Amino acid sequence: MEFIIRKAQAKDLPDIQILMDERTGNTMKDGDMEGRLNMINESPINELYIYERAQKIKGLMGFRVRENFDEASRYGEISALVTTAASQRNGVGRAMMEFAEELAKKHGSKGTWLVSDFGLEQDTHVLFFTGIRDHGISLCKTVLDSYQDNPKQFLTDNSKIEITEQ
Repeated sequence: MEFIIRKAQAKDLPDIQILMDERTGNTMKDGDMEGRLNMINESPINELYIYERAQKIKGLMGFRVRENFDEASRYGEISALVTTAASQRNGVGRAMMEFAEELAKKHGSKGTWLVSDFGLEQDTHVLFFTGIRDHGISLCKTVLDSYQDNPKQFLTDNSKIEITEQ
């Protein structure tokens, strides 16, 4: 069956919110997903893609290009990879990973990073079949309590510290 992977649009918000609620086990507040999509659309480095088959959204993927300061290189970062429960193990995630690899190549990236903070480590074993391997540890500390209430005001601040050990 034919499918397309395209950039997310405002009309996709209800389906995106259902996907994210299902995956995280939490219900987002009204307007939260709209705020996230607006932030992504205003960002010069973040993109959100939708996997659609038969005019139904089956998955989503966040993507951005990250600079690697350990060496002069770039990586395509997959910051979210979510599929509907019914679409799992049906090639949706694999197709989005392959799409991310093509995006990474177009941006001159050396490879891809997959980042997940959903606490779903039990699902990561499937990714080893796509060539993804454990790369170390990533730690994050939130330093602004008010970020959740108004993330847009912090778009240009260095308000999040990330440490990656390789």
